[in-house]
Amino acid sequence: MTTGPAAGEAAGSSPGPAAGGSADLIVDTPLLRRVAEIVDQAADALRGDGTCEVFRSPLSDASLGPSAAGREVAAAAGRRVTEAVDGARALALRVAMAAEKIRLAAEQFERAEAGQFPRPR
Repeated sequence: MTTGPAAGEAAGSSPGPAAGGSADLIVDTPLLRRVAEIVDQAADALRGDGTCEVFRSPLSDASLGPSAAGREVAAAAGRRVTEAVDGARALALRVAMAAEKIRLAAEQFERAEAGQFPRPR
């Protein structure tokens, strides 16, 4: 994204947006769409492939010996695995929403470039 004077104008020769003037904005919408695709891939990776419905800790009650402490450590590890999976799924939803917002921004820039929005007065 680049802002600056319009083609053929010297810097400082026209009032910028802060002075109530205008500025050119160049947006690479195909690149924005590609970014959205990459962000979608990240969301898919966080979501998982769907082949494994249940995630469990590799530890069992007897993995760390017969003591109560060993059983509690194994149970705590199991809870942490579940929390990590839930966290990854929640993050995947947020990442997917970000990808959709990037796509929407690209669409809006294309519409503005095509003149589908009225110019400010």
